[in-house]
Amino acid sequence: MADIADQANDLVEMSDTLALKEVRSRKPDAEETGFCLLCGESVEAGHRWCDVDHRDRWEKERKRNA
Repeated sequence: MADIADQANDLVEMSDTLALKEVRSRKPDAEETGFCLLCGESVEAGHRWCDVDHRDRWEKERKRNA
């Protein structure tokens, strides 16, 4: 029989799994264009920003304008 710690671990694992599933199902707020959404620099396929700083600045601006 599982003790309370095992039950708690099972609940945490289930919660993490559901949270990841929800996050992965979200559509991005901005579609990739092949160019950084902040500065316009060319980026690799599958990317929307040229670096983490530009992503963070873009998200900060988006939240400020929301």
